[in-house]
Amino acid sequence: ADPIFQGLAISLLFGAIALLYYMRRSKLDAWLFLDAIAPVTLIGQAVARPANFINQELYGPPTTLPWGIFIDAAHRIPQFSNMGLYPLGTRFHPTFAYEMIWNFLAAALLLWLARRFADRIKPGTIFGGWFILAGVGRVIIELAPRFAPHLVANIKTLTREKFFHGLPVARVQDNFVAQFGDADADDPA
Repeated sequence: ADPIFQGLAISLLFGAIALLYYMRRSKLDAWLFLDAIAPVTLIGQAVARPANFINQELYGPPTTLPWGIFIDAAHRIPQFSNMGLYPLGTRFHPTFAYEMIWNFLAAALLLWLARRFADRIKPGTIFGGWFILAGVGRVIIELAPRFAPHLVANIKTLTREKFFHGLPVARVQDNFVAQFGDADADDPA
């Protein structure tokens, strides 16, 4: 594990604990605070996405669309590293840009909802909307068969074998969801 990532994760964890402690001690509503930061978090994620372009990461399959981006041979993932099939002039889908646009639109939607329904919305709703919209956007963009054909094919293959990352797989709904667990086992719950 990367020590920098571990340090960042620990810092965020203790920062969150300290923030919650302060809010509780000051009798501030944590849900309202989380509602306030949710749209800003989406905007922050969107603003940071061009770093994926600089690092030449988070791109999709080859494309002929005019907004396709060039990826150096050294930064290509194995499925696109064959320079005979994908020479240096090959353009790739800028998946990071699609996520950036999604994040800006999701933030705008959350801000609109917060303003439009301010008198009826419950604390924590906007924060929950952030989780939903950020997750849905990533799944649609990063796991769409058009953008991640090999990943989707790999999941389907492992699912047919009824095993994925050490977990038994019950079923898969194409282009939507995989349900994990043994479908034949008695569920004590």
